[in-house]
Amino acid sequence: MGAFEELRAYFSRTHEVCAVYLYGRYPAGATYPDTDIELGLVFPPETPEEEVGVFLERLGEDNPLGPAQGVLLPSVLNQHVLPVVYEMLGWGQLLVENDRDAHARFLRESQARIEAARDKLLEEAREVLQQARRLGEGIPEFRTRPGQPLRMLDPLRVGWRLGRLLASVAVIEVATREVEETAKDPERVNQVVGWFSNGAGAATGIAKAMLTTYELERPPRRWQVFLPLADLGLVTTEHALWLGAVVETRWNLMTAESIASPERALLLLRTYLHALLQFARVASWVTEMPTVGEAARLH
Repeated sequence: MGAFEELRAYFSRTHEVCAVYLYGRYPAGATYPDTDIELGLVFPPETPEEEVGVFLERLGEDNPLGPAQGVLLPSVLNQHVLPVVYEMLGWGQLLVENDRDAHARFLRESQARIEAARDKLLEEAREVLQQARRLGEGIPEFRTRPGQPLRMLDPLRVGWRLGRLLASVAVIEVATREVEETAKDPERVNQVVGWFSNGAGAATGIAKAMLTTYELERPPRRWQVFLPLADLGLVTTEHALWLGAVVETRWNLMTAESIASPERALLLLRTYLHALLQFARVASWVTEMPTVGEAARLH
């Protein structure tokens, strides 16, 4: 069986969760060691947090993928931020439903929470989109391929990630002005790496939102996630490759036991700031600018 059949079989036997979502469209065929597989786990609303924690620990030991390759990235939707819940329910695929009634209760409660927070989330998205659009001069140059109309992104999906991306770039820019001084302080180095991971993860999340908006398959390798955006014309191929390097550097730093040369690592992170800012600008201009209030009902 392939990775997704293995997951479906595993979670169908695992009745602690009432439903499991798969985020993103994946190509047919084999997965790879660096294929990120994102799952949204739904527990019955009354499940104690301790039981959820025990389940996640066991999940890490059980190897739900079996012999298939990939990196499992599970999120507990009961505990996640509302934009992620909104995104997973709207653009994810239902992989397994073990308890229809409990799943339906979760859906009703989540939709009520999203509606209650919608105006606030849209206002926050509006502010960060305006901030990103003010970067640089004018609208960045991008043009979708012939026959492909521009599809605007949902601000509820992009706004909070764009805020993380801009904040991360600002912190890294300040911290790496004096690389030699920062490199002498291991705690500051770890903080900068953490901010970089945060910003790079946000950029990757926006790219995945773009792929689902255009109903495109996610490339099988982690670093390739921005390449379809170059095919669309939203970024250049060179820009997509820079962003692919950002993704790989993030993963290497996250999985490394230590940083052999902090100074070189900090210099490398600084070189990525332009690519991240340019992507932030593009994302802001291909995301719908929300209005707030009773008229703001985008979906």
